[in-house]
Amino acid sequence: MTDSSNDLQFSSLLSPDAVATERLSRRAALGRLVAGFSVSSCLLSSVATAAEPATRKTGLLARSAKLAQLNTQNKIVLELEGKLHIQQPDPKQEQQVREAEVKATSTLEYFEKIAFQDAGVAGAARRYVEAQVQNWISGSAGSYKLRPECSETRMLLHDGYWQQYCEQEPLKVREVELLQSPINSSALELLLPTKPATPNAKWQISAEDATAIFNLDAVHRSTIGATIAKVEKGKAIINLSGELDATANSVPTTLKINGNCHASLGSQGAFISWFSCVIEEDREISEKEPGFSIQARIRLLRAETDNNFRVTADQLRDLAAKTDDSRWLVRLDSTHGKYTMLVDRNWKMYLDGGEESILRFVKNNDVIAQCNIMRLTNLSEGSQLTLEGLNADIKKSLGEGFDSFLESSERTTSTNLRLMRSVAVGQSEDVPVQWIYAHLSNDSGQRVAMVYTMGASVAEQFAAADEQMITSFELLPQVESKEAAAEPKSAPQLTSNPQATQR
Repeated sequence: MTDSSNDLQFSSLLSPDAVATERLSRRAALGRLVAGFSVSSCLLSSVATAAEPATRKTGLLARSAKLAQLNTQNKIVLELEGKLHIQQPDPKQEQQVREAEVKATSTLEYFEKIAFQDAGVAGAARRYVEAQVQNWISGSAGSYKLRPECSETRMLLHDGYWQQYCEQEPLKVREVELLQSPINSSALELLLPTKPATPNAKWQISAEDATAIFNLDAVHRSTIGATIAKVEKGKAIINLSGELDATANSVPTTLKINGNCHASLGSQGAFISWFSCVIEEDREISEKEPGFSIQARIRLLRAETDNNFRVTADQLRDLAAKTDDSRWLVRLDSTHGKYTMLVDRNWKMYLDGGEESILRFVKNNDVIAQCNIMRLTNLSEGSQLTLEGLNADIKKSLGEGFDSFLESSERTTSTNLRLMRSVAVGQSEDVPVQWIYAHLSNDSGQRVAMVYTMGASVAEQFAAADEQMITSFELLPQVESKEAAAEPKSAPQLTSNPQATQR
Protein backbone atom coordinates (compact mmCIF):
# COMPACT_ATOMS: atom_id res chain seq x y z
CA MET A 1 0.00 0.00 0.00
CA THR A 2 1.30 3.42 -0.89
CA ASP A 3 0.01 6.71 0.36
CA SER A 4 0.51 10.32 -0.57
CA SER A 5 -0.43 13.38 1.34
CA ASN A 6 0.81 15.67 -1.37
CA ASP A 7 0.67 15.32 -5.13
CA LEU A 8 3.28 17.55 -6.72
CA GLN A 9 2.96 19.11 -10.07
CA PHE A 10 5.79 16.87 -11.25
CA SER A 11 4.32 13.39 -10.71
CA SER A 12 5.17 12.24 -14.18
CA LEU A 13 8.73 11.70 -13.07
CA LEU A 14 7.98 8.81 -10.79
CA SER A 15 6.92 5.35 -11.77
CA PRO A 16 4.56 3.48 -9.44
CA ASP A 17 6.76 0.38 -9.44
CA ALA A 18 9.98 2.22 -8.74
CA VAL A 19 8.57 4.10 -5.81
CA ALA A 20 6.19 1.56 -4.36
CA THR A 21 7.43 2.37 -0.90
CA GLU A 22 7.44 6.13 -1.40
CA ARG A 23 4.59 8.57 -0.94
CA LEU A 24 2.45 9.27 -4.00
CA SER A 25 3.08 12.93 -3.28
CA ARG A 26 6.73 12.53 -4.19
CA ARG A 27 5.83 10.87 -7.43
CA ALA A 28 3.52 13.73 -8.22
CA ALA A 29 6.07 16.23 -7.24
CA LEU A 30 8.74 14.98 -9.51
CA GLY A 31 6.40 14.26 -12.30
CA ARG A 32 5.33 17.81 -12.72
CA LEU A 33 8.70 19.08 -11.95
CA VAL A 34 10.46 17.27 -14.70
CA ALA A 35 7.54 16.63 -16.83
CA GLY A 36 7.44 20.28 -16.96
CA PHE A 37 11.10 20.69 -17.79
CA SER A 38 11.98 18.34 -20.63
CA VAL A 39 15.65 17.90 -21.47
CA SER A 40 18.19 15.36 -22.89
CA SER A 41 21.61 15.43 -24.47
CA CYS A 42 20.41 14.55 -27.94
CA LEU A 43 18.18 17.64 -27.94
CA LEU A 44 16.70 18.77 -31.18
CA SER A 45 18.60 17.11 -33.93
CA SER A 46 15.28 16.14 -35.48
CA VAL A 47 13.93 19.66 -35.07
CA ALA A 48 17.07 21.22 -36.45
CA THR A 49 16.61 19.25 -39.65
CA ALA A 50 12.86 19.86 -39.88
CA ALA A 51 11.70 21.22 -43.21
CA GLU A 52 10.90 24.91 -43.01
CA PRO A 53 8.22 26.54 -45.14
CA ALA A 54 9.28 27.61 -48.60
CA THR A 55 7.71 31.01 -47.93
CA ARG A 56 10.19 33.90 -47.90
CA LYS A 57 11.26 35.02 -44.45
CA THR A 58 10.15 38.54 -43.76
CA GLY A 59 9.45 41.17 -41.13
CA LEU A 60 11.30 42.79 -38.25
CA LEU A 61 12.92 41.19 -35.21
CA ALA A 62 10.13 42.35 -32.91
CA ARG A 63 6.68 41.33 -31.72
CA SER A 64 3.99 41.34 -34.38
CA ALA A 65 0.44 42.33 -33.50
CA LYS A 66 -0.74 40.92 -36.84
CA LEU A 67 0.32 37.32 -36.28
CA ALA A 68 -2.73 35.04 -36.79
CA GLN A 69 -1.16 31.61 -36.44
CA LEU A 70 2.23 29.92 -36.12
CA ASN A 71 3.14 26.33 -36.99
CA THR A 72 6.30 24.98 -35.36
CA GLN A 73 8.15 21.82 -34.44
CA ASN A 74 9.55 21.85 -30.90
CA LYS A 75 11.82 19.75 -28.77
CA ILE A 76 12.32 20.45 -25.09
CA VAL A 77 14.88 18.59 -23.03
CA LEU A 78 15.08 19.07 -19.29
CA GLU A 79 17.43 17.82 -16.61
CA LEU A 80 16.80 18.57 -12.97
CA GLU A 81 18.06 17.65 -9.56
CA GLY A 82 17.33 18.75 -6.03
CA LYS A 83 15.21 17.88 -3.03
CA LEU A 84 11.54 17.30 -2.33
CA HIS A 85 10.12 18.62 0.95
CA ILE A 86 7.45 16.18 2.10
CA GLN A 87 4.91 16.84 4.83
CA GLN A 88 4.58 13.89 7.20
CA PRO A 89 0.98 12.60 7.42
CA ASP A 90 1.05 12.14 11.20
CA PRO A 91 1.00 15.52 13.04
CA LYS A 92 2.39 13.78 16.15
CA GLN A 93 5.68 12.95 14.45
CA GLU A 94 8.58 15.01 15.75
CA GLN A 95 9.96 15.72 12.28
CA GLN A 96 7.07 17.20 10.31
CA VAL A 97 8.94 17.63 7.02
CA ARG A 98 11.35 15.17 5.47
CA GLU A 99 13.52 15.48 2.38
CA ALA A 100 14.10 13.20 -0.59
CA GLU A 101 16.85 13.53 -3.20
CA VAL A 102 15.53 13.61 -6.76
CA LYS A 103 16.92 13.63 -10.30
CA ALA A 104 15.00 13.53 -13.54
CA THR A 105 15.34 13.88 -17.29
CA SER A 106 12.41 14.44 -19.60
CA THR A 107 11.92 14.97 -23.32
CA LEU A 108 8.96 16.52 -25.11
CA GLU A 109 8.98 16.67 -28.91
CA TYR A 110 5.89 17.86 -30.75
CA PHE A 111 4.40 19.81 -33.64
CA GLU A 112 2.38 22.82 -32.53
CA LYS A 113 -0.21 25.07 -34.17
CA ILE A 114 -0.76 28.30 -32.25
CA ALA A 115 -3.82 30.46 -32.89
CA PHE A 116 -3.51 34.14 -31.97
CA GLN A 117 -6.28 36.64 -31.27
CA ASP A 118 -6.05 40.31 -30.27
CA ALA A 119 -2.23 40.07 -30.14
CA GLY A 120 -2.42 37.19 -27.64
CA VAL A 121 -2.55 33.39 -27.70
CA ALA A 122 -6.10 32.02 -28.03
CA GLY A 123 -5.22 28.32 -28.04
CA ALA A 124 -2.93 25.69 -29.51
CA ALA A 125 -2.91 22.15 -30.88
CA ARG A 126 -0.05 19.72 -30.35
CA ARG A 127 0.92 16.41 -31.93
CA TYR A 128 3.53 14.61 -29.85
CA VAL A 129 6.34 12.62 -31.43
CA GLU A 130 7.86 11.85 -28.03
CA ALA A 131 6.86 12.54 -24.43
CA GLN A 132 8.66 10.65 -21.71
CA VAL A 133 10.46 11.04 -18.42
CA GLN A 134 13.05 9.10 -16.45
CA ASN A 135 13.54 9.79 -12.77
CA TRP A 136 15.44 8.76 -9.70
CA ILE A 137 14.14 9.28 -6.18
CA SER A 138 15.92 8.08 -3.07
CA GLY A 139 17.87 5.61 -5.20
CA SER A 140 14.86 4.12 -7.03
CA ALA A 141 14.48 4.59 -10.78
CA GLY A 142 11.30 4.94 -12.80
CA SER A 143 10.03 6.05 -16.19
CA TYR A 144 6.77 7.06 -17.84
CA LYS A 145 5.62 8.01 -21.34
CA LEU A 146 2.54 9.25 -23.16
CA ARG A 147 0.18 6.68 -24.68
CA PRO A 148 0.10 6.75 -28.54
CA GLU A 149 -3.69 7.23 -28.58
CA CYS A 150 -3.24 10.54 -26.71
CA SER A 151 -0.53 11.96 -28.98
CA GLU A 152 -2.71 14.84 -30.25
CA THR A 153 -3.88 17.39 -27.70
CA ARG A 154 -5.49 20.80 -27.47
CA MET A 155 -4.17 23.49 -25.13
CA LEU A 156 -6.45 26.18 -23.71
CA LEU A 157 -6.49 28.53 -20.74
CA HIS A 158 -8.32 26.78 -17.88
CA ASP A 159 -8.49 27.71 -14.19
CA GLY A 160 -5.95 30.47 -14.73
CA TYR A 161 -3.19 28.61 -16.58
CA TRP A 162 -2.57 26.72 -19.83
CA GLN A 163 -3.66 23.09 -19.74
CA GLN A 164 -3.97 20.30 -22.29
CA TYR A 165 -6.62 17.70 -23.01
CA CYS A 166 -7.10 14.97 -25.61
CA GLU A 167 -10.30 14.79 -27.65
CA GLN A 168 -9.86 11.10 -28.55
CA GLU A 169 -9.22 9.67 -25.06
CA PRO A 170 -9.14 11.28 -21.60
CA LEU A 171 -5.60 11.79 -20.39
CA LYS A 172 -4.45 9.92 -17.31
CA VAL A 173 -3.41 11.90 -14.26
CA ARG A 174 0.29 11.29 -14.83
CA GLU A 175 -0.01 12.16 -18.52
CA VAL A 176 -1.42 15.57 -17.60
CA GLU A 177 1.59 16.12 -15.35
CA LEU A 178 4.02 14.83 -17.98
CA LEU A 179 2.78 17.33 -20.57
CA GLN A 180 2.60 20.29 -18.16
CA SER A 181 5.88 21.96 -19.05
CA PRO A 182 7.22 24.88 -17.01
CA ILE A 183 8.05 26.53 -20.33
CA ASN A 184 5.00 27.31 -22.44
CA SER A 185 6.18 27.24 -26.07
CA SER A 186 2.98 28.90 -27.29
CA ALA A 187 3.88 32.01 -25.25
CA LEU A 188 7.55 32.31 -26.25
CA GLU A 189 6.93 35.25 -28.58
CA LEU A 190 6.27 37.32 -25.44
CA LEU A 191 10.06 37.32 -25.03
CA LEU A 192 10.44 39.39 -28.20
CA PRO A 193 11.10 43.14 -27.95
CA THR A 194 8.23 45.44 -28.78
CA LYS A 195 10.58 47.52 -30.95
CA PRO A 196 12.89 46.22 -33.74
CA ALA A 197 15.98 44.54 -32.25
CA THR A 198 19.19 46.55 -32.07
CA PRO A 199 22.46 45.61 -30.31
CA ASN A 200 22.47 46.30 -26.54
CA ALA A 201 18.74 47.12 -26.45
CA LYS A 202 17.20 46.32 -23.04
CA TRP A 203 13.68 45.73 -21.74
CA GLN A 204 11.87 44.04 -18.85
CA ILE A 205 9.71 40.92 -19.01
CA SER A 206 6.46 41.97 -17.34
CA ALA A 207 4.80 39.95 -14.58
CA GLU A 208 1.86 39.23 -16.88
CA ASP A 209 4.10 37.93 -19.68
CA ALA A 210 6.22 35.88 -17.25
CA THR A 211 3.06 34.22 -15.92
CA ALA A 212 2.26 32.87 -19.39
CA ILE A 213 5.85 32.01 -20.40
CA PHE A 214 6.62 30.01 -17.25
CA ASN A 215 3.05 28.66 -16.89
CA LEU A 216 2.42 29.94 -13.36
CA ASP A 217 -0.78 30.86 -11.52
CA ALA A 218 0.43 34.43 -11.08
CA VAL A 219 3.65 36.45 -10.92
CA HIS A 220 3.66 39.13 -8.24
CA ARG A 221 7.12 40.54 -9.00
CA SER A 222 9.36 40.11 -12.04
CA THR A 223 12.93 41.40 -12.27
CA ILE A 224 13.73 39.46 -15.45
CA GLY A 225 15.62 41.71 -17.80
CA ALA A 226 16.31 41.05 -21.49
CA THR A 227 19.34 42.37 -23.36
CA ILE A 228 20.18 41.91 -27.03
CA ALA A 229 23.75 40.65 -27.17
CA LYS A 230 24.06 40.39 -30.95
CA VAL A 231 22.10 40.88 -34.17
CA GLU A 232 23.33 39.26 -37.37
CA LYS A 233 21.96 37.49 -40.45
CA GLY A 234 18.32 37.94 -39.44
CA LYS A 235 18.81 36.59 -35.92
CA ALA A 236 18.99 38.29 -32.53
CA ILE A 237 20.61 36.68 -29.48
CA ILE A 238 18.82 37.77 -26.29
CA ASN A 239 20.21 37.26 -22.78
CA LEU A 240 17.73 36.78 -19.93
CA SER A 241 18.35 37.13 -16.19
CA GLY A 242 16.27 37.84 -13.10
CA GLU A 243 13.88 36.52 -10.47
CA LEU A 244 10.17 35.85 -10.11
CA ASP A 245 8.07 35.95 -6.96
CA ALA A 246 5.05 33.91 -7.98
CA THR A 247 2.24 31.54 -7.12
CA ALA A 248 2.09 28.01 -8.55
CA ASN A 249 -0.61 25.50 -7.67
CA SER A 250 -1.90 28.04 -5.13
CA VAL A 251 1.32 28.25 -3.07
CA PRO A 252 4.23 30.75 -3.09
CA THR A 253 7.28 29.96 -5.20
CA THR A 254 10.45 31.84 -6.18
CA LEU A 255 12.40 31.32 -9.39
CA LYS A 256 15.88 32.51 -10.35
CA ILE A 257 16.33 32.45 -14.11
CA ASN A 258 19.47 32.77 -16.24
CA GLY A 259 19.52 31.97 -19.93
CA ASN A 260 19.21 33.17 -23.49
CA CYS A 261 17.02 32.84 -26.53
CA HIS A 262 17.32 33.41 -30.28
CA ALA A 263 14.83 35.49 -32.24
CA SER A 264 14.67 34.52 -35.92
CA LEU A 265 12.68 35.65 -38.93
CA GLY A 266 9.96 33.34 -40.22
CA SER A 267 7.29 33.44 -42.91
CA GLN A 268 5.10 35.84 -40.89
CA GLY A 269 7.71 37.71 -38.90
CA ALA A 270 9.88 37.10 -35.86
CA PHE A 271 9.62 34.04 -33.61
CA ILE A 272 11.73 32.40 -30.90
CA SER A 273 13.78 29.58 -32.44
CA TRP A 274 15.93 28.66 -29.42
CA PHE A 275 15.52 28.93 -25.67
CA SER A 276 17.95 27.77 -23.01
CA CYS A 277 18.03 28.53 -19.31
CA VAL A 278 18.81 27.36 -15.81
CA ILE A 279 15.98 27.72 -13.30
CA GLU A 280 16.47 27.51 -9.55
CA GLU A 281 13.08 27.16 -7.88
CA ASP A 282 12.00 26.98 -4.24
CA ARG A 283 8.33 26.09 -3.81
CA GLU A 284 6.37 25.71 -0.58
CA ILE A 285 4.48 22.58 0.44
CA SER A 286 0.80 22.61 -0.49
CA GLU A 287 -2.27 20.48 0.20
CA LYS A 288 -1.80 18.92 -3.24
CA GLU A 289 1.91 18.29 -3.45
CA PRO A 290 5.30 18.42 -1.76
CA GLY A 291 7.46 21.50 -1.83
CA PHE A 292 10.86 21.38 -3.48
CA SER A 293 14.20 23.07 -4.03
CA ILE A 294 15.52 22.19 -7.46
CA GLN A 295 17.80 23.32 -10.25
CA ALA A 296 16.53 22.63 -13.76
CA ARG A 297 18.45 22.98 -17.01
CA ILE A 298 16.15 23.48 -19.98
CA ARG A 299 16.84 23.58 -23.71
CA LEU A 300 14.22 24.16 -26.36
CA LEU A 301 14.73 24.16 -30.13
CA ARG A 302 12.01 25.37 -32.45
CA ALA A 303 11.60 25.47 -36.24
CA GLU A 304 8.79 26.83 -38.34
CA THR A 305 7.06 24.06 -40.30
CA ASP A 306 4.23 23.46 -42.76
CA ASN A 307 2.99 20.45 -40.79
CA ASN A 308 -0.80 20.44 -41.00
CA PHE A 309 -3.28 19.66 -38.22
CA ARG A 310 -6.85 18.53 -38.63
CA VAL A 311 -7.88 21.55 -36.58
CA THR A 312 -7.67 25.06 -38.02
CA ALA A 313 -6.66 28.25 -36.22
CA ASP A 314 -10.28 29.47 -36.43
CA GLN A 315 -11.48 26.25 -34.80
CA LEU A 316 -8.97 26.72 -31.98
CA ARG A 317 -10.29 30.24 -31.41
CA ASP A 318 -13.84 28.82 -31.32
CA LEU A 319 -12.79 26.17 -28.77
CA ALA A 320 -11.27 28.87 -26.58
CA ALA A 321 -14.53 30.84 -26.65
CA LYS A 322 -16.61 27.91 -25.39
CA THR A 323 -16.75 26.34 -21.94
CA ASP A 324 -16.89 22.55 -21.69
CA ASP A 325 -16.08 21.00 -18.30
CA SER A 326 -15.94 17.50 -19.78
CA ARG A 327 -12.72 18.41 -21.63
CA TRP A 328 -10.82 18.52 -18.38
CA LEU A 329 -11.81 15.17 -16.92
CA VAL A 330 -8.89 12.81 -16.41
CA ARG A 331 -8.74 9.05 -16.00
CA LEU A 332 -7.71 7.89 -12.55
CA ASP A 333 -6.56 4.26 -12.28
CA SER A 334 -6.04 2.48 -8.97
CA THR A 335 -3.29 -0.11 -9.31
CA HIS A 336 -4.04 -1.72 -5.96
CA GLY A 337 -7.79 -1.15 -5.81
CA LYS A 338 -8.34 -2.49 -9.35
CA TYR A 339 -10.71 0.18 -10.58
CA THR A 340 -10.78 3.14 -12.96
CA MET A 341 -12.95 6.25 -13.30
CA LEU A 342 -13.06 9.78 -14.70
CA VAL A 343 -12.43 12.57 -12.20
CA ASP A 344 -12.16 16.34 -12.03
CA ARG A 345 -8.57 17.60 -12.03
CA ASN A 346 -9.00 18.92 -8.50
CA TRP A 347 -9.07 15.36 -7.11
CA LYS A 348 -5.76 14.03 -5.78
CA MET A 349 -4.97 10.46 -4.71
CA TYR A 350 -3.50 10.33 -1.20
CA LEU A 351 -3.73 6.61 -0.51
CA ASP A 352 -3.94 3.82 -3.08
CA GLY A 353 -4.65 0.56 -1.26
CA GLY A 354 -6.12 -2.80 -2.13
CA GLU A 355 -8.98 -2.50 0.37
CA GLU A 356 -9.20 1.27 0.79
CA SER A 357 -8.16 4.36 -1.16
CA ILE A 358 -8.35 8.03 -0.14
CA LEU A 359 -8.81 10.97 -2.50
CA ARG A 360 -9.14 14.64 -1.62
CA PHE A 361 -10.82 17.44 -3.54
CA VAL A 362 -8.51 20.47 -3.31
CA LYS A 363 -9.27 23.95 -4.66
CA ASN A 364 -7.09 26.99 -4.07
CA ASN A 365 -5.04 24.94 -1.60
CA ASP A 366 -8.11 24.19 0.54
CA VAL A 367 -9.35 20.64 1.15
CA ILE A 368 -13.03 20.80 0.19
CA ALA A 369 -13.90 17.12 0.56
CA GLN A 370 -12.49 13.65 1.07
CA CYS A 371 -13.52 10.44 -0.67
CA ASN A 372 -12.87 7.03 0.86
CA ILE A 373 -13.21 4.14 -1.60
CA MET A 374 -13.57 0.73 0.07
CA ARG A 375 -13.83 -2.81 -1.23
CA LEU A 376 -16.65 -4.55 0.65
CA THR A 377 -17.19 -8.25 1.29
CA ASN A 378 -18.76 -9.95 -1.73
CA LEU A 379 -22.42 -10.87 -1.57
CA SER A 380 -23.52 -14.31 -2.69
CA GLU A 381 -24.37 -14.38 -6.38
CA GLY A 382 -27.89 -13.14 -7.04
CA SER A 383 -28.33 -11.33 -3.71
CA GLN A 384 -28.29 -7.54 -3.38
CA LEU A 385 -28.27 -4.96 -0.61
CA THR A 386 -31.47 -2.90 -0.57
CA LEU A 387 -31.60 0.89 -0.36
CA GLU A 388 -33.35 0.55 3.00
CA GLY A 389 -30.52 -1.69 4.19
CA LEU A 390 -27.93 0.82 3.00
CA ASN A 391 -29.60 3.68 4.87
CA ALA A 392 -29.82 1.58 8.01
CA ASP A 393 -26.07 0.91 7.77
CA ILE A 394 -25.41 4.64 7.32
CA LYS A 395 -27.45 5.61 10.38
CA LYS A 396 -25.67 2.97 12.44
CA SER A 397 -22.28 4.16 11.18
CA LEU A 398 -22.91 7.82 11.98
CA GLY A 399 -24.53 7.13 15.33
CA GLU A 400 -25.43 10.27 17.27
CA GLY A 401 -23.84 12.40 14.54
CA PHE A 402 -26.67 11.53 12.13
CA ASP A 403 -29.41 14.11 11.62
CA SER A 404 -31.34 13.28 8.45
CA PHE A 405 -31.21 12.11 4.84
CA LEU A 406 -31.44 14.80 2.17
CA GLU A 407 -32.00 12.31 -0.64
CA SER A 408 -31.72 8.64 -1.57
CA SER A 409 -31.89 7.00 -5.00
CA GLU A 410 -30.85 3.95 -7.00
CA ARG A 411 -30.13 3.36 -10.68
CA THR A 412 -27.81 1.57 -13.12
CA THR A 413 -24.66 3.43 -14.16
CA SER A 414 -23.28 3.76 -17.68
CA THR A 415 -20.77 1.04 -16.74
CA ASN A 416 -23.62 -1.38 -15.85
CA LEU A 417 -23.09 -1.24 -12.09
CA ARG A 418 -26.03 -1.03 -9.69
CA LEU A 419 -25.80 2.26 -7.81
CA MET A 420 -27.46 3.23 -4.55
CA ARG A 421 -26.71 6.79 -3.43
CA SER A 422 -27.75 8.58 -0.23
CA VAL A 423 -26.91 12.06 1.06
CA ALA A 424 -26.91 12.52 4.84
CA VAL A 425 -26.31 15.52 7.07
CA GLY A 426 -25.32 15.70 10.70
CA GLN A 427 -22.50 16.77 12.97
CA SER A 428 -19.01 15.64 13.86
CA GLU A 429 -17.40 17.24 16.91
CA ASP A 430 -20.06 20.00 16.77
CA VAL A 431 -19.19 20.82 13.14
CA PRO A 432 -22.01 20.52 10.55
CA VAL A 433 -21.06 17.81 8.05
CA GLN A 434 -22.53 16.38 4.86
CA TRP A 435 -21.88 12.80 3.74
CA ILE A 436 -22.53 11.21 0.36
CA TYR A 437 -22.67 7.41 0.40
CA ALA A 438 -22.51 5.51 -2.90
CA HIS A 439 -22.81 1.71 -3.00
CA LEU A 440 -21.80 0.08 -6.30
CA SER A 441 -22.22 -3.62 -7.09
CA ASN A 442 -22.25 -6.00 -10.04
CA ASP A 443 -24.03 -9.27 -10.81
CA SER A 444 -21.07 -11.26 -9.47
CA GLY A 445 -21.57 -9.84 -5.99
CA GLN A 446 -18.53 -7.54 -6.02
CA ARG A 447 -19.17 -4.34 -4.07
CA VAL A 448 -17.50 -0.99 -3.54
CA ALA A 449 -18.47 1.84 -1.20
CA MET A 450 -17.57 5.44 -1.97
CA VAL A 451 -18.01 7.78 1.00
CA TYR A 452 -17.64 11.54 0.52
CA THR A 453 -17.21 13.74 3.59
CA MET A 454 -17.30 17.54 3.62
CA GLY A 455 -18.22 20.44 5.84
CA ALA A 456 -21.79 21.58 5.26
CA SER A 457 -20.48 25.07 4.52
CA VAL A 458 -18.51 23.89 1.45
CA ALA A 459 -21.17 21.61 -0.04
CA GLU A 460 -21.96 24.28 -2.64
CA GLN A 461 -18.31 24.42 -3.73
CA PHE A 462 -18.33 20.63 -4.06
CA ALA A 463 -21.16 21.01 -6.58
CA ALA A 464 -22.00 17.30 -6.97
CA ALA A 465 -18.41 16.49 -7.96
CA ASP A 466 -19.15 12.87 -7.05
CA GLU A 467 -21.55 12.31 -9.95
CA GLN A 468 -18.94 11.97 -12.71
CA MET A 469 -16.78 9.69 -10.56
CA ILE A 470 -19.64 7.40 -9.60
CA THR A 471 -21.25 7.09 -13.03
CA SER A 472 -17.92 6.35 -14.78
CA PHE A 473 -16.60 3.97 -12.09
CA GLU A 474 -15.47 0.59 -13.45
CA LEU A 475 -14.25 -2.48 -11.60
CA LEU A 476 -11.20 -4.03 -13.22
CA PRO A 477 -10.44 -7.78 -13.22
CA GLN A 478 -8.64 -8.83 -10.06
CA VAL A 479 -5.59 -11.00 -10.69
CA GLU A 480 -3.90 -12.64 -7.73
CA SER A 481 -1.69 -15.64 -7.07
CA LYS A 482 -3.07 -18.99 -5.90
CA GLU A 483 -1.27 -18.49 -2.60
CA ALA A 484 -2.85 -15.08 -2.08
CA ALA A 485 -6.27 -16.40 -3.03
CA ALA A 486 -5.99 -19.15 -0.42
CA GLU A 487 -5.29 -16.72 2.41
CA PRO A 488 -8.31 -15.58 4.45
CA LYS A 489 -9.07 -11.90 4.01
CA SER A 490 -11.28 -9.51 5.92
CA ALA A 491 -12.89 -6.76 3.85
CA PRO A 492 -14.26 -3.59 5.40
CA GLN A 493 -17.99 -3.32 5.91
CA LEU A 494 -19.97 -0.23 5.06
CA THR A 495 -20.07 0.91 8.66
CA SER A 496 -17.17 3.36 8.49
CA ASN A 497 -17.21 7.05 9.18
CA PRO A 498 -14.30 8.75 7.41
CA GLN A 499 -13.79 12.42 8.18
CA ALA A 500 -12.34 14.92 5.73
CA THR A 501 -9.72 17.36 6.85
CA GLN A 502 -11.47 20.61 7.75
CA ARG A 503 -9.54 23.82 7.59
